[in-house]
Amino acid sequence: MRHRDHRATCTQGWLLAVAVSMAACTPSTGRSPSAGSTTPTTSVADVQVGEEDSGQQVLLRPGQRLTVALAADFAPVELSADGVLDRSAASGGYGTGQPLVTVLTAAAPGELSLSTSTDDPCLHGTPPCSVPQREWRLSVIVAPG
Repeated sequence: MRHRDHRATCTQGWLLAVAVSMAACTPSTGRSPSAGSTTPTTSVADVQVGEEDSGQQVLLRPGQRLTVALAADFAPVELSADGVLDRSAASGGYGTGQPLVTVLTAAAPGELSLSTSTDDPCLHGTPPCSVPQREWRLSVIVAPG
């Protein structure tokens, strides 16, 4: 009998934990948004990508920003087409010792790819070294508004 009571108590505790978890993840409906927040139906969140996103595809809407954050040894990000994304800001990258950060804003519907690779001073020496380079590529689609 004691074993059965223990199981019932564990089950009740588990159900209570699930209920609390679900309540914590459910947005409240009686409160208005805090200052600076937006509702999902009126705005599209900006997107940030990094080294782990290489080879992926990103879908943007006009006006949405894409931030590319890579290690300091990456060269500046190259765009395969003009007019789809506007370069808003760029800093760091190879030669600066700072992480590469490029911010692009979706300007017009279209498709393009972003690419870059790592660089090293020894690759430019005579004879060049054999440090392996890492390639990074991202496919971007900007859908109509």
